[in-house]
Amino acid sequence: MSHVGKLWRSTRRLVLAPFVLLTACITVNPAVSTEPTPVPTPIRGTISVMGDGKVTALPDLATALFQVQEQQPTAQEAYAVATKAITKALATLASLGVTEKDVRTQQFSVNPVYISQRVEVTSPEGKKVETFQSVLVGYQATNQLTAKLRDLKNMGSILDKVVDATEGKVRVTGVSFSLDDPIQYEAEARAKALKDAVAKAELMAQLSGVKLLKATSVNESFFKPGPVSYQPPFLPAPPFPGPVPTPTPSVAFAAVPLAPGELEVGVTVTITYVTE
Repeated sequence: MSHVGKLWRSTRRLVLAPFVLLTACITVNPAVSTEPTPVPTPIRGTISVMGDGKVTALPDLATALFQVQEQQPTAQEAYAVATKAITKALATLASLGVTEKDVRTQQFSVNPVYISQRVEVTSPEGKKVETFQSVLVGYQATNQLTAKLRDLKNMGSILDKVVDATEGKVRVTGVSFSLDDPIQYEAEARAKALKDAVAKAELMAQLSGVKLLKATSVNESFFKPGPVSYQPPFLPAPPFPGPVPTPTPSVAFAAVPLAPGELEVGVTVTITYVTE
């Protein structure tokens, strides 16, 4: 081989070597540069608060419970007497402006009435011994109905007229006071509860040195007022046997001062906030 050929091959190796090295560098460096740069994750927490809202209102509805309880020798007689009395009560309520939709039958039943009597029987040994046995003495019919009274000023007079119209057979066993439409009061109480909860959350965030971001959950619960009840006194029934005399109120209902007072509607709101 000539001197010129050797020199050409040596020069070619020197030129190709940097090219190979550069190619290796190019294929390695991109793998390093594609790795994402880690971003710090902000530390977040939560704050949960409860807010209360209450509204008081005067009752605008009274619900009276009427009852007739009649005992007779037969079931048919007990049913007839009780039905006649309750029918008279319904007619009286209608004449006083109580609508049919505001009257509802609460309970109706006809049950046998037994008493325990001491009797003398003969034992298997032929001896006379005393024992007790149940004896049927009649049947008792019970009919209960409720009536919504919207005229609270004349409520006592209405109750009195129903009792008088049935000659005392129908008696008033209880009166309760409530709100006819509590929704408007619930809305007002809810607004107060939300305002209270937000104020508490803002104060807690300020004192804790954190920032409120957004509410993740909002829940509420209601406190609806139960009826305020009044039960007038009446004479207790005597022991059986025999028909049950009609209890007679000692005073007229119109003279009884019934004070319904105030009812309270409450709403509790629970809010959870994300903070940072």
